[in-house]
Amino acid sequence: MDYEKEIIALRADNLAFRIVVGKVLSELARRHPAFRLAITEGFNHSADVADSFASAAAEHTVEARRIITDMRAMVLGRD
Repeated sequence: MDYEKEIIALRADNLAFRIVVGKVLSELARRHPAFRLAITEGFNHSADVADSFASAAAEHTVEARRIITDMRAMVLGRD
């Protein structure tokens, strides 16, 4: 098994997923104000969940929080 190829494939899958989900959410938020509110609340709840794991895996939590913040900015802008 070629672990390096597997890691590259997983990173590509993850990136593609984040791009697609981010763009779909961004389009929904742009077209429908009620969806924008729900999406904003979803990001807030996601950040809270990531924070709740802080004591279990601090390094992963910091990275998860950064990803959530980046996706929020991509989807909603810097509001």
